[in-house]
Formats: sequence, structure tokens, C-alpha cells
Amino acid sequence: MDNRQAEALLAVVAPCCPELSLDQVRSALDTTITNPAVARSLTAALAAGPEVVRSGAPPVVARLVGELRARGSTLQVRPAPPAGGPSGPSSGWGPPGSAHAVGPTNWPRPARCAAWCEW
Repeated sequence: MDNRQAEALLAVVAPCCPELSLDQVRSALDTTITNPAVARSLTAALAAGPEVVRSGAPPVVARLVGELRARGSTLQVRPAPPAGGPSGPSSGWGPPGSAHAVGPTNWPRPARCAAWCEW
């Protein structure tokens, strides 16, 4: 990773951890970035700004947060909202009888076997 890229990452990460020195943040970045692919992934993730550091996602950012905490950071990671929004995952499963239930209780039954199918 070149100096310009390292300084750009430092500029995004350092304000998230004011209790750490720049050398400590730089050390956390150096430990996290183990190869050029990790550097690219971290650069791409942090391009969205410091909120990404506070989100703790994607995994490369979570690894960086772990390194920052190991050096004394008190950075708090915000929990992610449930998948599919505030009502929960959009997997299509839900309580029986609900519009989201897709289990055997509300699968359409073919007319020819409805009399003997026990669902």
C-alpha cells in the first residue's frame, strides 16, 4: 500500500478513535492489512466514510475494529438493523396463518389430494 492510500485510510479511521495516537491507529491498520487484496477491500469499504468503521461491517472493517480495541480504543460498534428492515428478516417465514408464512400450513394443496393430504 502506498503512502497516499495509507494516509487516506488514517484520515478516515483516526477521528473514530480520538483516544488513540496516530501511531496506534497506523499500527492497527498495518496489522489489519495483510496483503494488497485486504488493502483494496478496506479502502473500498472506508470510501463511504467513518460511519463504516462504527458499523463494524464488512468483515475487514470488523477486523480493523478488533485491532483498534486491542490498542485501547473505546469504539462502539452499532448493531446492524435486522435484515429486511425493522420488522425482521424477509425470508418469507412467519407465524402460522400470517401472510408471511410459507410452511406446509399454507402451501396450496392440489384439489385431487386435498381430501387425503394431512398437512
